[in-house]
Amino acid sequence: MVDITVRLVTEAGHVLPLAVRRCDTFACRLRGLTFRRRLGNDEGLLFVEPAESRVGTAIHMFFVFFPIGVVWLDSEGVVVDSVIARPFRPYYAPRAAAKYFIEGPPALVTWVQPGERLRMVGELVVELDPGQRSTFSTRTSPGAGSKLDRRSSP
Repeated sequence: MVDITVRLVTEAGHVLPLAVRRCDTFACRLRGLTFRRRLGNDEGLLFVEPAESRVGTAIHMFFVFFPIGVVWLDSEGVVVDSVIARPFRPYYAPRAAAKYFIEGPPALVTWVQPGERLRMVGELVVELDPGQRSTFSTRTSPGAGSKLDRRSSP
């Protein structure tokens, strides 16, 4: 099992009250939030696309049964757009090309402003054998390198 959880930090150093799961595989992007009945106020998904695009980061809300906040970021982590997406709407796209987008609670759109830069601080958990976990903490900024620290636990 591999799980990546990311915290978002503003340039001013404020940590958004949201833990997002990195969603960069085909299966995760395909599933997204469809068919879920709810989303916690402190959880969300961080979608990572291969390149900046308006079309590639567009979303639909088919079979998503609750409103969500969506924030789009360019490759440098700058917020390019945000919207509250409503259930069963066919199409939402950012106003400018984006590489990342975050789906979370509707309040998400009030926590950031267009033009604001966000930094990603994450934790990668790898379970090699049942009960044996290795945790890696990462500090990354979109468009920059990352640093990896390892902790192991039984």
